[in-house]
Amino acid sequence: RLMNIITPSEHRVKPVCKFARKCGGCQIQEMSYEKQLEFKQNKVLGNLERIGGFSREMCGGPHVARTGVLGRFRIVKEQSSSAGIRRIKAVLEPK
Repeated sequence: RLMNIITPSEHRVKPVCKFARKCGGCQIQEMSYEKQLEFKQNKVLGNLERIGGFSREMCGGPHVARTGVLGRFRIVKEQSSSAGIRRIKAVLEPK
């Protein structure tokens, strides 16, 4: 149980729900909305990896119109696939 906050995070906000932290249902209400979304996204991705055996790796071939829809990613391998064609392997970066 949290007893004292020495230095609050820059992402800490006043919760909308007056029962936040008391009922247990509003555990992330003191995070900014953007950080709540990031927390939830990482939770889902982690569960997909851990429970479902899915990877965070992405395929940018015919599956996405442009890499911008994927968010931040890190290139882990780059090679020639055929004349004038490069194959790039990348993984999504956590936000």
